[in-house]
Amino acid sequence: MYRTIWMKSADATTSTYEPIPSVPSKAVLLIFPPLFHKGSLILKDLLKSKYSIIEKITLESSSQDVISWNTWNVIDNGKYLPLKLEPSKDIIAALIQRDGVYEDLHSLVEQYCHGSCSYPGMYFSPNSVMAFRDISHFFPRYRDERDYLKNSKEYLEVQVFPALNKALTELAVHRPSDPIKWLADRLNE
Repeated sequence: MYRTIWMKSADATTSTYEPIPSVPSKAVLLIFPPLFHKGSLILKDLLKSKYSIIEKITLESSSQDVISWNTWNVIDNGKYLPLKLEPSKDIIAALIQRDGVYEDLHSLVEQYCHGSCSYPGMYFSPNSVMAFRDISHFFPRYRDERDYLKNSKEYLEVQVFPALNKALTELAVHRPSDPIKWLADRLNE
């Protein structure tokens, strides 16, 4: 499924029409105050790496949009943590797109954050489920539930169910004294 939408370059001086693939190849990138001054450089690097920047907005960290998004908690190394944002500082929110966006964006962000892919420098949607949440919050007009439902079903079939099935099989063999804790530990590995 391809749609044509308006895209802007990183410096916003030129615009082009380009075909946009399905929604699960989209992610939201947030650039926080510590790296805000490098925002245009980061966006130019995204364009060089063949990412499409669909839309870019600047928000204040104390705005209701950012506060309500932050209460959903952000993933950091597999744990959910609310970000500690500096009040009255600007944040760049960019809706970006490319095939393989979740895998490839990680390495590009690491070069700016020096190993930390989340706050204090940047946050990006780590998977399509979180991307749907992020897009729904910051760029709701680009949300397409049908594509995300299809992608989520595939994610469950390929990632979640096989891991759960394997862990349940091991649980039946090992029979630990605290099966729920044991299962949770296995699924978090």
